[in-house]
Amino acid sequence: MKNLQALLELRKKLKKKKPTFIRQAGKKMSGLHLGWRMPKGTDSKLRLQKRGHGSLVRVGYGSPAAVRGYHKLGLIPIHVSSIRDLASVDPKKEGIIIHSTVGKRLHVEIIKQATAKKITILNIKDPAKYIQDVSEQLKKRKEEKAKRQTEQTKKKKELEQKAAKKKEEEKKEGIEEAIAGEEKKKEEKKEMDNQLIHTS
Repeated sequence: MKNLQALLELRKKLKKKKPTFIRQAGKKMSGLHLGWRMPKGTDSKLRLQKRGHGSLVRVGYGSPAAVRGYHKLGLIPIHVSSIRDLASVDPKKEGIIIHSTVGKRLHVEIIKQATAKKITILNIKDPAKYIQDVSEQLKKRKEEKAKRQTEQTKKKKELEQKAAKKKEEEKKEGIEEAIAGEEKKKEEKKEMDNQLIHTS
């Protein structure tokens, strides 16, 4: 374990000296991605290692082989996306990284199971605080949903009442129009009768 810690410290020191490897003309041309590509041009200044043209990726910049892939806490990181994945984790040698694609509720369950098994979570600094924050967020979301639903039901009732009122008004107007039509017909009949009487 002491040897592992010493190697991790050495890796930390080496990483401080390590340059950032940018592909040739990565900063000059905005369309190019900055990710490393080996220069292959015959006159490439970077390939020929001319002064002031950046550093080439070489074996010497690598970290010690014994701690390669280790987390800075000295644990091997294992990616977890369900509670079943925790069964194969060794808490003394390994730590877990919860996938970002995992939902918040499952996140909380995995954290609870991991803390119960004394497994270190590498991508969450304070698990207790995280659980508290998530529970508050979920509670808030639930309240907002309930509020939205009550508003929707209220609006629905108002619309139904308006529709019913409109229907009643239309019905009344229809009845009134029918009555008015009948009265008009009666008056027209009377006028016709009067005309017939006068002509006769």
